[in-house]
Amino acid sequence: MSRTLVAALFAAALAACEGARESAPPEPRPPNLVLVVVDALRADHLGAYGGTGAATPHLDRFAAGAALFEQARTLAPCTFPSVNALLTGRHPVRFLDQPFGHLGIPAPVATLPEALRRAGYRTAAVSASPVVRASPSAINRAGGFGRGFDLFLEGCTWQDGRCVTRRAADLLALLPEPFFLYVHYLDPHDPYASPMAPEPAASGLPPWVLAGDPLPAARRLYGGGEGGGGVA
Repeated sequence: MSRTLVAALFAAALAACEGARESAPPEPRPPNLVLVVVDALRADHLGAYGGTGAATPHLDRFAAGAALFEQARTLAPCTFPSVNALLTGRHPVRFLDQPFGHLGIPAPVATLPEALRRAGYRTAAVSASPVVRASPSAINRAGGFGRGFDLFLEGCTWQDGRCVTRRAADLLALLPEPFFLYVHYLDPHDPYASPMAPEPAASGLPPWVLAGDPLPAARRLYGGGEGGGGVA
């Protein structure tokens, strides 16, 4: 075979490779991720889960076109071990009895926002919760939820969903892609008063229970303080 023919075949093969490379589909872009937590919201109060009289039209409409997990369960009955498990994939027992009563995620435990940031994501959070915070609060005296987040906004603490939604919308407009946004609402959290609560004398329960005030129980649970007596 002549050198001229070999050179021609090599050039043709090279051109074919270049053409295939140009026509190959581009690499898929990583998806943006938004994790929305609605603290203390019961599934059976959502229309998508069969709740009657539910006022959740936007969530119901979203669920109608999405994957709906009917057997999902929380791993713990209170905020900090639940969110810790959600952001780490670890069992809640891993986070109980931390030194000095800390509620955050311990340093040796890897977190979802850390993993995503290493993968090139920008990470941000907006939280109304006095527990799920990067900095200390009266309830969470050490913070500890900010690890892995480029930005953790706490200005909506104890405020209603309008504040959280405004801050989250601002971030959605500003975050470079791909991004991970954690959004924590608190609206259903309290008061816990039953509309049919009996009189204190008839129930034998302390007045703060009937008023739906969670703070005495929170002081006992998180701070070791008194005031939660009368409740198992």
